[in-house]
Amino acid sequence: MNMNSILTHNNPRGIIRSEVWLCLLLIIVTLAAYWQVRHYDFTNFDDNLYVYHNSYIRSGMTQESLVWSFTFQEKDKNYWHPLTWLSHMLDVELYGLDPGRHHLTNVLFHTVNTVLLFLTLNWMTGAMWRCAVVAALFGLHPLNVESVAWIAERKNVLSTFFWMLTLLAYTHYTRRTGFWRYVAVCFAFVLGLLAKPMLVTLPFVLMLLDYWPLRRWWIAGLNSNIRHESNTRQIIFEKVPLLLLSTLSVYISSKSVQGEGDVISLQLVPMLLRIENALVSYVKYVGKMIWPQDLSVFYPFPDMISAGQLMGAVAVMVSLSALAIWGLKGRPYLAVGWFWFLGTLVPVIGFVQVGLWPQMADRWAYVPLIGLFVMIAWGLPELIRGWHHEHKILAITAATVLLLLSITTRMHLIHWTDSTTLFKQAVKAVGGSAMPQNKLGNAFILNNLALALMNDGRTDEALNNLKTAVNLLPDSPRVNFNLGYILQQQGKTADAIRYFRQAAELNPKYFLAHYHLATALMIIGKTDEAISHYHLALDLSPDNKDVLNDLANVMVGQGRSVEALSYYSKALGLEPNDPAIHNNLGVALIRMGRFEKAADHFRKALQLNPDYVDASENLKKALKLHP
Repeated sequence: MNMNSILTHNNPRGIIRSEVWLCLLLIIVTLAAYWQVRHYDFTNFDDNLYVYHNSYIRSGMTQESLVWSFTFQEKDKNYWHPLTWLSHMLDVELYGLDPGRHHLTNVLFHTVNTVLLFLTLNWMTGAMWRCAVVAALFGLHPLNVESVAWIAERKNVLSTFFWMLTLLAYTHYTRRTGFWRYVAVCFAFVLGLLAKPMLVTLPFVLMLLDYWPLRRWWIAGLNSNIRHESNTRQIIFEKVPLLLLSTLSVYISSKSVQGEGDVISLQLVPMLLRIENALVSYVKYVGKMIWPQDLSVFYPFPDMISAGQLMGAVAVMVSLSALAIWGLKGRPYLAVGWFWFLGTLVPVIGFVQVGLWPQMADRWAYVPLIGLFVMIAWGLPELIRGWHHEHKILAITAATVLLLLSITTRMHLIHWTDSTTLFKQAVKAVGGSAMPQNKLGNAFILNNLALALMNDGRTDEALNNLKTAVNLLPDSPRVNFNLGYILQQQGKTADAIRYFRQAAELNPKYFLAHYHLATALMIIGKTDEAISHYHLALDLSPDNKDVLNDLANVMVGQGRSVEALSYYSKALGLEPNDPAIHNNLGVALIRMGRFEKAADHFRKALQLNPDYVDASENLKKALKLHP
């Protein structure tokens, strides 16, 4: 019987009090590390898609939004995760679009996850202080900042919340198996999959935990101190429903993005390169866990892996795997921790790639790191066992490491203040190594930095970054469009047209490129070409009231007021409270001699916007012509 068991048996109230105090301490230190995010803004990287530019999310918990969250349409190439959409809708219902409070919801989930991790491990192992160290490392490690400080990564902290609840329910089930206890496991697991399909590896993690620390199955000659005997077939059979749920989740997720044409082919990124990058990335995750430096929101996928990198990665992976297998008998936590880390990263290690796929991502290590933390928390005491003052050494080491991690986390958290700060850090973090390796990824970083700078009114800096991005990736429709947009804002219409035209040619279905190209062509008097691009934009977005209004304005200018009326009418059907459309329609009606009807629209425009000078002058004109 170990010391924790003796203490639990002799003084259960003392153990419970210690658990409560440790939970409170974990809550305090985690909140202290992250509390500053309440002052942070949204970022221009996915926060727009998930919250502030998403009309369904902005409308809150409406019937239409609830139905949308469970469908595959119009997710802008996001996989199916309805529970995550619902959580963002609830935030909007509670806080509106206050980014600080959206951030704090993420912090709340991360804090709860930290406490649940501690409780789960402690109930499995009884090793309270080691479990507290694992939870504290999880709560304070800088590699987890991205998952917490990025509002769009709600799916990560939310799904992990259900991951922890599944582990708790499973621990409860293994103590005394029963139907309803098993149903609770499945229910928590399903909720996690509805938040993010990353949980598909959880059934395999449960198998690892069955070996250690639950000790529900054994390998001949390896296990010792089996808690209770259990049939291996039964343990495997228990996982079948969970594996079926995982398979269904993978199928639904793949279907939800399949129609978007966003899956990267093997011709573009060969499987050999993907495997090489996976090996290197595993080692880089371990490295960043040990030394969390140069963290970035985006690590560009490499065009190639050098032989030296690959050989080094293989050597590290083989050595650590051999260590884990060697420890199966006397130190099973090494194998469980290592294979937890390896296995839970499989869904995002890059064998299947969707969209602009990075080499690795800090957020993807959120759950996998727990395996490495278990190896450390159990391995270090074993390593120094028998040393003089070993308990003091462990306590001082743990306190020092956690303090340093807390400081590092707060320092890295500052980079998430706003989009400009975030992508400046990305350029700095990958500029020394990864920037020359992947033009697409580098252009993406520079493009997002430019958009942030433009939003801050720093257009000259934004222009310089976009010019660099276009030089890196001249065939990118989005980068060409953004460069054209800034040039248009600066009044350099002829230069803007060049880049808008390039964007439209590279992607004929790029709505914004056609629309802004049409607007720019109107400025320099190329009306006929402008009309053709307005029509192309309208074909791509038939219900866009801005295109309808602008195209109608052009027709009025050409004396085609009767044709313009249908476009104005459709625009007003889409947005009946737009004062500009009412004013423009009134101008068209004046030209047709329908002064009384025109006056009605000018009055409506002034009702919607009492300070609308043009509408006021036009109303006077209409009344003068038809008193």
